[in-house]
Amino acid sequence: SAPQAVPIVDLIPDAADRPYPGGAISIDIDATDLSRGVFRVTETIPVQTGARELILLLPEWLPGEHKAAGSIDKLADLHFTVDGQPVQWHRDPVDVYAFHVSLPEGARAVVARFIHTSPLVPAEGRVTMTPDMLNLQWDKMSLYPAGHYVRQLRFRPSVTVPAGWTVFTALDGKTISGSKVTWAEVAYDTLVDSPIFAGAYARKWDLGRGVSLDVVADKAAQLDLNPTNLARFRALVDEALTTFGSRHFDHYD
Repeated sequence: SAPQAVPIVDLIPDAADRPYPGGAISIDIDATDLSRGVFRVTETIPVQTGARELILLLPEWLPGEHKAAGSIDKLADLHFTVDGQPVQWHRDPVDVYAFHVSLPEGARAVVARFIHTSPLVPAEGRVTMTPDMLNLQWDKMSLYPAGHYVRQLRFRPSVTVPAGWTVFTALDGKTISGSKVTWAEVAYDTLVDSPIFAGAYARKWDLGRGVSLDVVADKAAQLDLNPTNLARFRALVDEALTTFGSRHFDHYD
C-alpha cells in the first residue's frame, strides 16, 4: 500500500511553425458589465474537416511577465458547443491551462463561451475595469489551438463597450457599429501585444512621427494637459527616434 509514482503523460502537442488549418478565429468580447467587472467572451474556432478533438490553451507564459503568469484563476463559466449543441470536454490532467474538446462527426467550428472575472480590488490583482474606464488584455480572455506557433494563428477581434465610450488600441482596420468595435484580422501574437484602453472620458494627442498619446481618465477635468508637458512628450518621440536611428512601426499608440 506504499505510494507509487504515477507516470506523467504529456497530451499537449508541441507547437510547430505552421498555419492553423481551421482558418481565422473570431473573438467577440462584451465589456459592458461594469458593476460586476466581468468580460464575457464568445470565441468561434473553426476546425479541420474530420478532426475529432480540439485542444485549446489559455496563454500561460505572457510577454513582459517572464514567468507563467496566465490568469487561469480568473476564467469562469466555460462552455463549448458545436452547431448550438453542448459537447463533452475535460481539463487536461497535467496542464491546467489546457482543455480537450470532443468533436462530433462533421463538426466545422467550436464556439467557446466563458467569463473573465477581472479583479475588483487590488488585493485580487490589477483592477482593469471601473465605472469609467477599462483595460482589456487579450491574453487573459482568449483561448487558442495547441500545436502551433501563435504567430501562425489568425484572429478577428471585436469588443462591445458601454455607450459613448472611446476605444484606444494599436490594432488596425477599426470599424464601429453602435457600441461594437471591430478590427481587421490579425496574428495572435500581435493581438496579444495590442491591449485596449477605453473610457467615458478620453482624449488623444498627436505627438508627430506617427505617434499618438491616448488617455482615459476618471474625470473629464483630468484630461487637461499643460502645453509645456505636451511639448515634452513630443520631444520624447524625437529623442527616441534619434536614439534608435530607425522607426520599426507605421504608427504607435
